[in-house]
Amino acid sequence: MQAETKKARYKNLAFFVSILELQLLNLIYHFDPAR
Repeated sequence: MQAETKKARYKNLAFFVSILELQLLNLIYHFDPAR
């Protein structure tokens, strides 16, 4: 049972990190002077 909660927590973490990466890419693209 404990392993299942740990797996779910890692899934949530991966989801959070992917959203964070998207935000970061949007920022970089927005402030890119080369465009």
